[in-house]
Amino acid sequence: MHIGLDIGGSKVAAVALDARGQVVAEDWRAHQARGNTEVAAELLAAARRLRDTGPFDSVGVSVSGLVRRDGRITSGASLRIAGDLGSELAGSLGTDVRVVNDGDATLRSVLDRHESETGERVTDAVLLTLGTGVGGAMVADGRVVSGVTGLAGELGHLPVFPPTDARCVCGGSGCLEQYAGGMGISVLAARAVETGWTPGHDVPSTPSAKDVVDAALRGDPVASGVLDQAAIACAQAIRAICVTIEPAVVFLGGSIAHGAAELLPARIEHHLHRHWSFAGLTTPPPVRLDAIGPFAAAIGAALLARPDLTQTITPAATISAV
Repeated sequence: MHIGLDIGGSKVAAVALDARGQVVAEDWRAHQARGNTEVAAELLAAARRLRDTGPFDSVGVSVSGLVRRDGRITSGASLRIAGDLGSELAGSLGTDVRVVNDGDATLRSVLDRHESETGERVTDAVLLTLGTGVGGAMVADGRVVSGVTGLAGELGHLPVFPPTDARCVCGGSGCLEQYAGGMGISVLAARAVETGWTPGHDVPSTPSAKDVVDAALRGDPVASGVLDQAAIACAQAIRAICVTIEPAVVFLGGSIAHGAAELLPARIEHHLHRHWSFAGLTTPPPVRLDAIGPFAAAIGAALLARPDLTQTITPAATISAV
């Protein structure tokens, strides 16, 4: 059995793939782990909940953060992890563990699924994952753009607006993550509350990104404005990427993108067309929601741990979801 684990700032997802690449089990839990010890414990617990699916042949782990080619984590800011997490897990799981960036993992599974469903192999594509933070990945000429050490593709830290006194977790300012990530959206919403926004009786005084998305879907103008700012930021990032690698398609993933599926892709495309470079000569790539959803990175991690595997598209059995 081939196991894929994905841990983000607030959730851990796990999948088991059989020898045909078919997802046979899924597991999803919320978590508050921080630091190597706690994060490793969460990942081990997630893997062990899949033990009934059979012996582990391979394990892939997807994390939000900077991951080098050798699997060592340089920085996992939201999780506060670093170092050789794979070796820490391998001893307990009894098999080698490959650690990869969550953006690279998600893009692998999304492209695999796209090819399986359409018969079309995309060789130039971009992924933006809008979750607690913002991640991403890029493929050009069929190859993942990973850079000299593997740290390329941290698209959440593309500068999209002029710097301010507000600092991103990376130490910079004006980053995409500050406007389109869950934490960034929450900060923008809190500022709106300070200036008089009353989001509704069922929304806390410090709204979460989900609260903002829900309010925007109900037609709240301030929440809609916050989400539109996120769309503008994404469009600015995509414009910069497109004059660098010229992708055929841009995929959106992550909990924010899926939660705001009725609003975000269309708004991003609107702003992309409105401010497009070389208008009249070229057209912007389509912006599509990934077709897999919350288990995309976990599936991708399993696939990257065993490159000979490809996805088989069938419903999975859900072990648990809390």
